[in-house]
This record gives sequence, C-alpha cells and structure tokens, in this order.
Amino acid sequence: MAQPVIAVKIEGLEAVERKFAGAVDVVRGEIDKGMNRTVQRVATSVKKYTPVDRGRERSSITQVVEGSGSDIRGIVGTNVTYAPYSEFGTKPHWPPLAALEVWARRHGTTAFVVARGIARHGTRAFEMFRRGLEENVSWIENEFNEVAKRIADRLGGS
Repeated sequence: MAQPVIAVKIEGLEAVERKFAGAVDVVRGEIDKGMNRTVQRVATSVKKYTPVDRGRERSSITQVVEGSGSDIRGIVGTNVTYAPYSEFGTKPHWPPLAALEVWARRHGTTAFVVARGIARHGTRAFEMFRRGLEENVSWIENEFNEVAKRIADRLGGS
C-alpha cells in the first residue's frame, strides 16, 4: 500500500531564509561592538585609578574581547606581576630591601624606612579594577540595552 504524499510549497520562504541568514551576523556584530566599547571604557577608568610611579602598570592595562556565539567575554587586565598587590594591598610584612632600593632612592628616602612602614601598616589597596568596573555598571547596562535596540532595528523589529 502506497503512503499518501502531500506536497506543499510555501510562497515567500526563500525571502524569509534570506532575511534571517544574516541575523546571526547582525547580532554578533552589534554585541561585538558593544563589548568593544565596554572594555575600552572600563580600561580607561581602570587606568584613572592605577597608581603611577614610572607608569609601567598603567601602560600595561589592556583590553580584549574574545569568544564566539553566546560565549563572549570582555577582559580588562594587566601582565605586571605586582598588579594584585596594587589591587588588593597587602597585610603588614617585611619586604626584601633590595626590591625597594631604587624606588626609595627616587622618592628621597631609604629602603629601610619604606620597609618599616610596610611592616607596620602593609600596603594600600588601590582597587583600580573594582573601581573602574563599578563606576561603569549603569553605563554598561545602558550600552547593552542600546545594543538590543540596534539589533531589533536592524532586523526590522520594534
């Protein structure tokens, strides 16, 4: 016994396929633009709060957007080894004098005096990454609300 066959042709399906074929590219492109603007803004804020002696730490602040699909990340960071100590500070400890000598000389003091202060008080937490992100939270929320609006506009939504 033969199976019944029903042939259906949907008029305009090709146009729908064409319209939505680029939707993923539109969404990804707008999200990438929004994330790039976001990391750039946060990096600028982080630099504002980064302590400066010679400028190495501040100039090392970088931003990158990575990932694909629904897993996209904006990263603001640095590669200097002492950045965690600038961000979080330290508890009182006795640092090696040799590590302080050049800095102390440049600032008109001695390594021993600086080390004694660190041994008594620790070092200050500058929290430049936390502060840089926190000052931009509402801006980031607005940016991604605008991203959603731009996507809707470009795809013909309301």
